[in-house]
Amino acid sequence: MNILILGHGVIGSIYGYIFQKNAHHVRHLLRDNPTQKNGQSININMLDGRYNKKGES
Repeated sequence: MNILILGHGVIGSIYGYIFQKNAHHVRHLLRDNPTQKNGQSININMLDGRYNKKGES
């Protein structure tokens, strides 16, 4: 499975390591300049059971 992780912080690194150890292809999406603010945004729907126990959006 191909997995894209936003950022390369502690949590992203841990999850990336775990997915990679389980034979998944992991890529991290990083900003070119972390101190520069730009007007782009990404909307993400999380299906991890926090809002709906069945994991449905």
